Amino acid sequence: MSWVDRLNDISFTITCGDGKKYSPLWKSGEKSKDFNTAKYEFINSPGSLIERRQPQSNLYPLVFWFQGIDNIEQCDRFEESANDNRAWTIEHPFYGTLKGQPVKLKRKDTSFNVTEVNIDFWESIEGEFPEDEISIQDQVLEKASAAYEASLVFFSENSSPSSEDVGAVKENVALVSSKFKPDKDSFNDYINVVSASSAAADRISVDTKDSFEAIQGILKSPAFFNSSSFSKLESFLKAYTDLKIPQASLFNKYDFEAQAATAIAATCISVVNPQEGDYVTRGDIERVSKKLSDLYGDYLLTLDSYQVGIYEVETAWMPTVQIQNVLSDLVSFTSRSLFLLSFNVRQERTIELKKDSNLILIAHRFMGLDVDDKNIEALRKINGIKNNELFKLKIGRSIKYFV
Repeated sequence: MSWVDRLNDISFTITCGDGKKYSPLWKSGEKSKDFNTAKYEFINSPGSLIERRQPQSNLYPLVFWFQGIDNIEQCDRFEESANDNRAWTIEHPFYGTLKGQPVKLKRKDTSFNVTEVNIDFWESIEGEFPEDEISIQDQVLEKASAAYEASLVFFSENSSPSSEDVGAVKENVALVSSKFKPDKDSFNDYINVVSASSAAADRISVDTKDSFEAIQGILKSPAFFNSSSFSKLESFLKAYTDLKIPQASLFNKYDFEAQAATAIAATCISVVNPQEGDYVTRGDIERVSKKLSDLYGDYLLTLDSYQVGIYEVETAWMPTVQIQNVLSDLVSFTSRSLFLLSFNVRQERTIELKKDSNLILIAHRFMGLDVDDKNIEALRKINGIKNNELFKLKIGRSIKYFV
């Protein structure tokens, strides 16, 4: 079908979660998608082999207009429908049928007769999500436990650590554990975990399985700290960076594969167990999902860079299939879970003021007033309102709020 046929035969239509359909004037745009890739180079062959892994979700920046004498009323009705937190279905002349959620909505009423709307639309991952009575958190915990166990078992069977590896393992325990900041309720317990891990490192060459299980504790425990998902995610990213070794020995490769798998599994537990106030908007969840996907993508690339073909008898190495299978299932499930969690958080909205206003008036208009003035303070922080703007917000000022 040519692009002309597509424009003639397919109307741009948005069906919101409440079932109402809208067909505004639209502008052809773009979509973006990141792929997890691996690059292989062979000594006796020119060029490189690029292997592509699973793609991430599509992100579509959409621009469209409601026009006519009742353009404002049309857009008001659309915004009301957009408040419904169920998934949207979009029929797009170029991209076909899209299902997903709006991450951010921006409205512009700067022109007479026309209201412009900008939306960042996050497409849903394909496939039906399992419907059962087990919570997302419990399912992620179960899958993460399987990843922990696979990492422990196959590291123990394959790594063959020697006494020369003990010093590096102890240094690694100290370095990785320093990236985590336990809350006051977890502080003493985590200090004990770190001490036990350091002591276990001395036995890595003679009691590999029990030793590594103790060392896993420095990565497993932080998933349950009573702190924000964002801070725990950043700590896991830093710890993961410490685990990477550019020139890795066979032992280092097995160690990285198993420890990084443990870190990624613990990260998955962290991001599906947010603290109150962690995920305010769908944009927050989208950013967390992308960081998790980037982390897993880097892990795959690093493992691929460690591979040595079977013809190199002394140094041959490849990732452990059993670890990779359970970890891939966990990360995929967690990504889908984050998308479902996004249904229960708010959309980000942005509007430009049509006339001068002030903080109290816009708080009343967009978020409502409360006895403790929490909404006023939240709106002030969200928009960076301070100094002279506390008393007067000028016409044209962009205001961000959540619904």
